[in-house]
Amino acid sequence: MGKLLTVFFSFSLLLFAGVLLWKFSPDTLRSFLPEEKTEEIPIAEPEWKEQKVEELSDTKALLDRGQQFFDNGFLSLAIADFERATKLQPELQDAWQKLIGAQMTLRDYEEARKSVLRAEASFPRSDTFLILLGRIDLQQSDFTKAKQSFEKLSGSGRNFYRGLMASFFGDHKNTTSLLEEAKKNPEYRDRARVILGAYEEFSLFPDGNPLHRDLLLAKAYHDLGFYEMAIRSSKNILKKEEKYRDAWILLGHSYLSLEQYQLAKNILEEALEMSPARAQTAYFLGLTEAALKDYENAITHLIAAKKNGFTPQAEAMRSLAEVYIAAEYYEAAKDEYDSLLGQEKSSPDLYVKPIFVALTYLKDTDYAEKIAREAVQKYPDHIPTQ
Repeated sequence: MGKLLTVFFSFSLLLFAGVLLWKFSPDTLRSFLPEEKTEEIPIAEPEWKEQKVEELSDTKALLDRGQQFFDNGFLSLAIADFERATKLQPELQDAWQKLIGAQMTLRDYEEARKSVLRAEASFPRSDTFLILLGRIDLQQSDFTKAKQSFEKLSGSGRNFYRGLMASFFGDHKNTTSLLEEAKKNPEYRDRARVILGAYEEFSLFPDGNPLHRDLLLAKAYHDLGFYEMAIRSSKNILKKEEKYRDAWILLGHSYLSLEQYQLAKNILEEALEMSPARAQTAYFLGLTEAALKDYENAITHLIAAKKNGFTPQAEAMRSLAEVYIAAEYYEAAKDEYDSLLGQEKSSPDLYVKPIFVALTYLKDTDYAEKIAREAVQKYPDHIPTQ
């Protein structure tokens, strides 16, 4: 038992963090709908405690350490190691991929583009770097340029990416044939099915509004992580039908996924006004407000999402508990976790946070021990991952 409690003691409290970018009032929302590009917001990195970073001259050691930095959110340090590795071994494709991936994660797309062009000197017309270049174009909302990059593909990704862009540009007949081919490749099968699923769902409504198809495709883009495509598609829908509530929700969710919280908040408030009982809108709005550290409103909206039947219910409960912690309502957080742990399908890792709260903030060792014993009894071989 002592060993398990020691493990639980070692976990840090997860905090919601948000960056206040700029503020729009609901009356000015329409003004940004015609915008062509998504604002690039660099990701804030965790503070580094000014420890000296040892100079390494071994490529493998650099890549290993860079990966550790990357996994822990120290993106600039990771980039420095990956950059050094590419200079030591420019013929090593993995080093270039890690470097470009880290730069894209930091949303430094111009540097990522430069790295792709440098990599292509060693790997001319490589599909790997053509795909990366096309994805950089997508993240900068240059969809025509992305399409041109993907058209140059010759390998396994050709059908998927060409099908993706065909759907975006409205060539729906060509989309399905390309993605059916892409499904034959295990690497792209699942992603192709996500987009094809949008067409399959729309086909259930023979007299359906084409805007419904466009919304389903925009949702597919979001689910695949193509948030800029989802944003552009949602905006195009709203230009044609301003009161399309689900397009507002998807637009707000996409901005939330890009951590553009103030835009997401204003958009989701507009959507909630259209349909106050919509659980999905209240949930996303609650997450956005939590990211902006507006905990009181976040709690209000997450409770409303639960009450109005948001699914999965456990996700809403867990998010609410996290916000209670951030707002320093520790008893409420403990109660929410109690309810969550009472569900049959609770995860073993869910025991970590209530034990942490009980020990760190409530000084309730009896409760912490009770929960720890329950965790050990239900999951005797499990090692917490949080």
